[in-house]
Amino acid sequence: MQLISILATTNNGIIGINNKEKHQYTIPWKISSDMKHFKSISENNILIMGSTTYESLPAIFFKDTSRKIIVLTGNRYRTSDKKNIFIGHSKDHAMKIAYNLSYNNTKKVIICGGKEIYELFLPNIHQWIVSHINTTINSHTHDLRANDELINVKNILSHIKNNSLKITKIKSYKANKQNEYDFDIISYEL
Repeated sequence: MQLISILATTNNGIIGINNKEKHQYTIPWKISSDMKHFKSISENNILIMGSTTYESLPAIFFKDTSRKIIVLTGNRYRTSDKKNIFIGHSKDHAMKIAYNLSYNNTKKVIICGGKEIYELFLPNIHQWIVSHINTTINSHTHDLRANDELINVKNILSHIKNNSLKITKIKSYKANKQNEYDFDIISYEL
């Protein structure tokens, strides 16, 4: 079973902001075209994500039950009563669930983050689909709260770029009313 990862990041490797006090994760940009791209790739497929990423998704995301979502968590007591949400308690457990849901490899298995999940699956991912957001986010460019922490994936981006066998630009977008920043979607095959 081949794994694909989808990731949106800024020029300086930021994928989100985590407010450690409130346990809230946010994406610090508004890019409608990238959300539509994510939706089109993830429809009718299997997603693996951490619990923080899962909890940060907007409610509208869950109206489409064509996605099978595996939430990877260390919380042994976490369960789900939704028919398309599954709980994995380890990488191996999540992979077994994905395998059972993949219907003879007809569905893609997509790693969706956050940072710890990307790092955990890094050696297993054969393709990265990265939205490169043309901006730099730091504590000087955004009004970060005292307990905010920027989530940086520079080491992952370095690994992707250094090990890619094939790089393909999928599409470029310009900033407009729906997209706060210019961005490019690039596929890296390892």
